[in-house]
Amino acid sequence: MKWWFFRVKNTTVRKGEEGGFKWRFRRFTMEISTVSGNFKARWTADAHPYGYLLSGKDDENIHGYCQIIYEISKLLTTDQKFATDIQKAVRDYDKRLQ
Repeated sequence: MKWWFFRVKNTTVRKGEEGGFKWRFRRFTMEISTVSGNFKARWTADAHPYGYLLSGKDDENIHGYCQIIYEISKLLTTDQKFATDIQKAVRDYDKRLQ
C-alpha cells in the first residue's frame, strides 16, 4: 500500500536540471541528485525545504540549495575543521532553540 501511495499518487509537480544537479518535486517528496548519479537525497513534503524551494519563482534557489547540501555531505568526512565548525553551528542552534 505504501509503495502504491508514493509511486502512483506521488505525481511530478515540478522538475529541473542545472549545473550538474537534477531535482524533482513530486506531490509528497522532493528529490535532488547529481547528473552523474553519485549523490541523491530525498525530503518529504512536510520538511521545510520542500515548501520553501517549491514556492520560489526561479530555479536559482534550488540550484544553490543542491550545491550547499552536496558540498556539506562530501566535506563532513574529508575535512575535520569543517566538520568541527558544522558541529559547533548545530550545537549553537540547539541552544538558541532551547
